[in-house]
Amino acid sequence: MGITQRLEMSILLDENNHINEIREWFEHSWSSSGEINIPELKDYIKKNTTITPRLEEQNSYLNSDAPIIKSKILPEPKNLKKKASKSNAKESDEVWNGRDFYVNIGEGRHRNWDDCRKYGFISAGSEKKHSRHLERLLSGSRIFVYIPKKIGYVGVGLVTDTAVRVKDFTVLFNGQQVPILDVPLVAPKMDEYADDLDKSEYLVRIEWIKTVPKSQAYWEKDLFANPNIVCEMKSIESRLTIEKLSQYFGLND
Repeated sequence: MGITQRLEMSILLDENNHINEIREWFEHSWSSSGEINIPELKDYIKKNTTITPRLEEQNSYLNSDAPIIKSKILPEPKNLKKKASKSNAKESDEVWNGRDFYVNIGEGRHRNWDDCRKYGFISAGSEKKHSRHLERLLSGSRIFVYIPKKIGYVGVGLVTDTAVRVKDFTVLFNGQQVPILDVPLVAPKMDEYADDLDKSEYLVRIEWIKTVPKSQAYWEKDLFANPNIVCEMKSIESRLTIEKLSQYFGLND
């Protein structure tokens, strides 16, 4: 249905912050997608053009490793004036406190939340277009860590150092600073691309304020979530999310 009968629409936006957010969302979604199997695609189209599909009976699909993305347009608060000029758009950007970031930790063979909690870091890698987002995190930035696939928020912490390759990252273990690749890790393949500048896992050192195991992750309807690895938390939805997370994690500000 999505290939043969979908109707689409276009929306014109002129607010730079919205345009940048959508561009980042698209680039991340595109880079997370897999290459289409052409014979499989042709077979799929043939099936769906030779029958009248019924939603409850249709069980054929194309394989994909792309993330499931749920998005919605939030109504503008009644007390917020419409931004009709560049000066107003600039004022809306200044609402952001300049330090709060959302970080999406996609667990897998290269990273695991238990390792992040234990050794004080967050990470990204496999391709430079993923790890480069960590460059936005500077010392003093506050991060709220989210695990996708219906898990939720699991921690809040302060960045204490900028991103480095996994082979250059050290941790305190048995009273000594040692390379993280020399300590026991839950993630089985964190070292897979350690010698590759582009594919290597990159780690950002974090001083945790509060963390919880995945079993205690916090999530409820309408909390901010985004497929991007790092986002500035300055939208209306994300600011409301910070308020709820501050209560959950017992933050004072």
